[in-house]
Amino acid sequence: MCPLALTIANSGFAIGSLILPPILTVCIQQYNWKIAFIVLGGISSTGLFAAATFVSSNNDNNDDDSDNVEVRKTMIGILKNVKFMVFFVSNGIATTALFGPSTFLPDLMQEKGLSSKEIAVCIIVIGVGNLFGRLLCGAAASKFNNQVVWIFGISLLGFGVTSTAMILAKSLHIFMVLSVLVGLFSGGYFGLFTAVVSYYLGKKQLPIGYGMISATTGISLTAGMPLAGFVSDSYGNENGSFVFGGCMMFFAAMMVFVNLVVDFRRRGTCARQTGNEKYNEQNGYIETTHL
Repeated sequence: MCPLALTIANSGFAIGSLILPPILTVCIQQYNWKIAFIVLGGISSTGLFAAATFVSSNNDNNDDDSDNVEVRKTMIGILKNVKFMVFFVSNGIATTALFGPSTFLPDLMQEKGLSSKEIAVCIIVIGVGNLFGRLLCGAAASKFNNQVVWIFGISLLGFGVTSTAMILAKSLHIFMVLSVLVGLFSGGYFGLFTAVVSYYLGKKQLPIGYGMISATTGISLTAGMPLAGFVSDSYGNENGSFVFGGCMMFFAAMMVFVNLVVDFRRRGTCARQTGNEKYNEQNGYIETTHL
């Protein structure tokens, strides 16, 4: 599947990144962070319904036992795909902390002395950067299709690092630079998400695999936002959410890179094989071809 087409299709998320933080800020100011996170958790849980539509779409024409057996085989094949399962766990870790830093960002900027207008500009810059990050990373992944996981992993790592670096910023100019970087890296992460699932599973397994990922994302976000708030509350200020989010995304990125290192080593092993052996890139093993 074309990564650029996928990033264009889901680029509407960038609009949400412009709307959601101010709404949550108002909610926190009017009520408290617990109520705000409950609201966000309820919104995030809609991912469960999206996951159900992906799975059900794969079962629309499955009216007999043979088709049900085929679905079960597909599920077993997905669960046996080690590289996808590593990515599956990595995604669950990363999504527990995605929106914590962005939720507390306005308060952090206010504590650093920025005005409401300057805060609004930074939030808009993040949203615009997110949109361009999706398109740029999608174009890069389309041109270098075999490197889509590398681009995704670097985006996730950059997202975590630049989010954490927000707590070190002391002026509007630094916040602006970091806002651009957060937008670009977050755009690469969100934009290439589906492309990575497709890369590991292929077209046949994509609906069920993406449904699994969507369900996990909904659960992780629902649990992750209160957890981020708890960490910040224990930490004593908003910095806790940024440190928590950065650490979780860094660890998730390292898991993605583990897959890439294993791929690299196996390709090296394959290059030393002779004649009728080659590396199966999707499933992660060396297979023998008969001439």
